[in-house]
Amino acid sequence: MAKYWNSTIVFTRYTSGRSAIFELLGVAAAREEERYSENPTLLGAIKRFLQMVETMNLQRITFTEFYDHNDTYKSLVFSSKTATETPLLLDPSNPYNNYLNGLPKRMLKFFRKRAQESLKEFNSYDLGIMVEKIFTPNPKRCSVCTYPIGFPMPIGWSCNLSSNSDRLYK
Repeated sequence: MAKYWNSTIVFTRYTSGRSAIFELLGVAAAREEERYSENPTLLGAIKRFLQMVETMNLQRITFTEFYDHNDTYKSLVFSSKTATETPLLLDPSNPYNNYLNGLPKRMLKFFRKRAQESLKEFNSYDLGIMVEKIFTPNPKRCSVCTYPIGFPMPIGWSCNLSSNSDRLYK
């Protein structure tokens, strides 16, 4: 669900690891929901995920439970460099890769705003409408898109977001 939410967000700048970032945030949110909720639910995990995206610039997420204490991974995670690094989302298979290191502030701000909008939708609708609203492509009009690449789309025009179409319509 986290990766699908990410795919509904229109952010035209390429970001290395974007899909993995949202997948790992989703995994972390689901784990937190299982660990801290008396009755864990998928909706609770989605809400936690959106809250994590909203505060992505403050996150410190590592996946260390499958490694020995003496393992290089754990020693790196608890080294002085990573102990103070924020935001931190360490790649579970490569402890030298912090997915959130060097992300543009513009991107963090953009996704924070989209997460806030989704959380607002989350809190203001009944279940069926809320799920539909959260996963509606956001922003709803692609005025931030470029079409073709490098040329701004006229405001008031929209684009079809399906993977097999790139048609503009008014």
